[in-house]
Amino acid sequence: MASGVVRNIGGAVKLRGACRAMGLAAAALACLPVAAQAQRSAMTVIMPEDPRARAAQEDWGYAEAVVAGNTIYLSGMVVGLRPGETDLDAAFDRVFRRIEGTLKRVGASWDDVVDITSFHTDILPQIEAMKRVKARYVRAPYPAWTAIDVDRLLPDAGLTEIKIVAVKR
Repeated sequence: MASGVVRNIGGAVKLRGACRAMGLAAAALACLPVAAQAQRSAMTVIMPEDPRARAAQEDWGYAEAVVAGNTIYLSGMVVGLRPGETDLDAAFDRVFRRIEGTLKRVGASWDDVVDITSFHTDILPQIEAMKRVKARYVRAPYPAWTAIDVDRLLPDAGLTEIKIVAVKR
């Protein structure tokens, strides 16, 4: 059989014969599934509509969300109290509405969310507020949820950061 690269139905690559002549990096790249070799593009990278928020994210070098196939990865959104504010529920609600807005921009909703990861600077009081607000947006069957206690977040006034993964149906 001739040497070369053969793709199977799943897009995986099998190498035959002449692979020894290939450089290690080229062989490793050839072994990746086709989808893994795809490049991010303007069609799959979602940036904020607000010019100030967009400028900040471009400065830090991250996107609000990235769509890969039917999977949507939202960057963490930080919950914080406004000056003089003491209502954690209001702060969480603002972020849950932002998450909902981002999901809508890519044609998804809270019903498409499969994983929530939250990072809390003071987990016990924050988790109760998050549970109350989350109950207004997330219905059964529930997504996976991991809550992690951390020392601090950026920006310094951040209390909780919420990261979402959704899969469009």
